[in-house]
Amino acid sequence: MHQSITRLTTVCGVALWLITGCDSTTFVPPPPSVLPALKPATSASTSQIELVLSDAQREDQQLWSSNAPALAGKKQTFLQVSAVDPPDPPSREAELIRAAIARRPSALIVHAADSREVAEALHEARIARIPLVLLERSVPDPGSESPVTVVTYPPFGPSAAELVAASRAAVMEKKLRGDGVAVILVNAAIGSRAPERTAALQAAIAETGLTLSEIIVLDGDVKRAVTALAEKLTANPKITMVFAEDDHGMSCATYVARDVLRDRPFTLAGYANLSAFGSFLVVARSAAVANRNEDGFIATAVDAALKLARGESVPARIEVPITVRRGRNTSTPDQAGDRSTDPR
Repeated sequence: MHQSITRLTTVCGVALWLITGCDSTTFVPPPPSVLPALKPATSASTSQIELVLSDAQREDQQLWSSNAPALAGKKQTFLQVSAVDPPDPPSREAELIRAAIARRPSALIVHAADSREVAEALHEARIARIPLVLLERSVPDPGSESPVTVVTYPPFGPSAAELVAASRAAVMEKKLRGDGVAVILVNAAIGSRAPERTAALQAAIAETGLTLSEIIVLDGDVKRAVTALAEKLTANPKITMVFAEDDHGMSCATYVARDVLRDRPFTLAGYANLSAFGSFLVVARSAAVANRNEDGFIATAVDAALKLARGESVPARIEVPITVRRGRNTSTPDQAGDRSTDPR
């Protein structure tokens, strides 16, 4: 039975291993330009934004649905969230978009599924003169050359190169094995941009001449992830560099270093949402962390929607920066540290 989730929530505590991303690579971002100002569909005194999400079970979208209403509320704006509940098909998202159009919002924020039905529904929003903000990727508009504003991340190549360089420097500083090799932890439990981040890390490792032992695919279960990494590190003493493409891998690797293999040093670097609880511990125990900044991502989207609702011009593509923070270089026995964040 098809179901939809329509909810207005407040900010809630978020576990460290929340992830973000997008599987599809079929959409092509619009060229950098400025979106012409559109006439708001509602007056400023009744400002309302609609947020439509393609997958209610994706952890990054759960975070967006929690934070977006509070962020809009600070701007005296009501934000309503609607999300597709899998296994409902993409056509369900098209229905939610049309329902949002009928409520005549000041602006519409959408994480769009890759489907013709969704693209047609978004075109109807353009016809209705409702400003659009798309999350992560653009959607071709059948019958209109006008771009919409897309909020997304820049390519992961530069940040991956920084992570690998920091990890390599940490290996040298701590005098770990010179013939050391690397592994990458990948979270395959939820659709995300894991393939893009993983590919960027693979390319950066290859470019520096390092050896990639293997890619360890995690299924989202914390205990199995901790066990899998601990077994790999124990079996292969040449592994001195661990990379993770998301918070789940970073959190589990931090726990392995802190509580499971405290006498088995290795460097850790990867991607994480540094606004999440406990992120200070991940940074402290890592050579470097690339901040995915999920809070900043949705805040940027809400701000763009509010500007469009006021009739202001907004860039057609807005990239949320990925910043890399250096940590304490390596996970070693002397870093017993704070045990307040346990991924179990």
